[in-house]
Amino acid sequence: MSITSSHKVPPQYHGVLRSVPSPRHVVVVGGGLAGAAAATILAERGATCTVVEPLDYLGGRAGAWTDTLSDGTEFHQDRGFHAFFRQYYNLRNWLRRIDPSLGLLNELPDYPVIAPDGTTETFAYVPTDPILNFVGLINGSTTFKWRHLLRANIKVGLSMVAYQGEPTFAKWDQMTAKEYLDKVHLPRKARAMLFDVFAHSFFNPEEEMSAAEMIQYFHFYFMGNPEGLAFDMLDQPLSEGIWAPFQTYLAARGVDFAMNTAVTSLEQRQDGSATGSSWLAHLAPTGDGGRSTSIEADAVVLAANVHGVKDIVAASPGLGTTAWRSDIAALEATSPYAVLRVWMDGDVGQDRAPFVSVADAGILDSVGLYHRLAEPEALWAVKTGGSVIEMHAYAVPKALEAHPDRVEAQLFEGLKGLYPEVRSLNEVDRRFHMMQDCPAFPVGQFDRRPRIETPVDSLVMAGDYCWVPIPCGLMERAVASGFLAANCLLSRWNVRGETLWSVPPRGIFASVLT
Repeated sequence: MSITSSHKVPPQYHGVLRSVPSPRHVVVVGGGLAGAAAATILAERGATCTVVEPLDYLGGRAGAWTDTLSDGTEFHQDRGFHAFFRQYYNLRNWLRRIDPSLGLLNELPDYPVIAPDGTTETFAYVPTDPILNFVGLINGSTTFKWRHLLRANIKVGLSMVAYQGEPTFAKWDQMTAKEYLDKVHLPRKARAMLFDVFAHSFFNPEEEMSAAEMIQYFHFYFMGNPEGLAFDMLDQPLSEGIWAPFQTYLAARGVDFAMNTAVTSLEQRQDGSATGSSWLAHLAPTGDGGRSTSIEADAVVLAANVHGVKDIVAASPGLGTTAWRSDIAALEATSPYAVLRVWMDGDVGQDRAPFVSVADAGILDSVGLYHRLAEPEALWAVKTGGSVIEMHAYAVPKALEAHPDRVEAQLFEGLKGLYPEVRSLNEVDRRFHMMQDCPAFPVGQFDRRPRIETPVDSLVMAGDYCWVPIPCGLMERAVASGFLAANCLLSRWNVRGETLWSVPPRGIFASVLT
């Protein structure tokens, strides 16, 4: 098996027909990436879909909404910088529906890791080929040297390049990422700059996250990834660059959108119709006005976030098996994450990278200079001579969860410690958000994670908390799960599904260490 190219995923579901042979209506619960991806595949094959979304905008955690600055400037606020990695094959194939050349994505050549003491790690020099990328990383690293391998636990560390899918979870799911990294025995600074920063990027604190999940991420984002460490970015708001054109694309294919509406419960009805089981999705408005109602469907894609899925299943008596309902109830949201965006009357140094990950700076995990990343903020900066700077805390410590004001203050203090020139600037405006809706991946829970198929034949699930049979994470997992959910339903109607692509499914040393 080649380790230098993407791989076509063997079909999980099979169908022959190009489109549904008779009318099928699917309710898609949730308008984030997973739900939109599922609706895309279903609609393209002739099913009618209703996407039900509690917010007034699409995209979920990858969405954006409008706001207005104190100077009257309207802007689009999102939930933090989004990196479009080159190995997000399924996400990119989905985006090609609205932009075949992917011109909406622009390369960000490097994203260094920096610390307040001036220590810097950069990845621009790292080769793309597996094995060579690891060699290149050590050769160019300022904190991780070949001599450190002599003191490291090589046997444990090699598991990061021996990913095997479910066998990896069977072996490492009972250990936290922190315990795992402790066992590898890395030097403190190298661990902070390279591995702790990496682990924090998945919103789960390493003291709680499954070591197996982190090993999968290491395989997907680095050792098993033939595309290298570079990623692309969107230089316009997510709402304008992705969701407005996608809403148009889907509407043209018969997809309806019920915005500001929540699915409160699902009711399966055995009515003896030609399509078999049918569904009632009970709806309630989340905004002002409106009334509760219900819509019928032949199938349901349950693609709500963790909180939504738990609430819907809990409010739907008799749905699924007792064991499945228990597994859904066991889903958790991980620690809150926080985003602080500030508009300043001047700029930071021109040598500052547009986006950096941060180590050893308290709760501050990354900094994005939006006026060097996105067109609307760049235009505002040109007009005013100012800057737009965003700070992130990916996993707010438990001691701060009830104190968002302290989180906000610590983020800004972390910025000033990292970029001292900010102290001489005046703040024009700011926005702060702290939210808790990313999925947790705690130890010992792999066997209970939702799969795409459920005990109910015409009910499928999608979301980045689901287990999918390919290594992936974050936005890519959301889209892949949506594709698989659609494929599962289509196979029941003997219709061809969407082809999925992946990095190599096993690590380069998987056979050696089996």
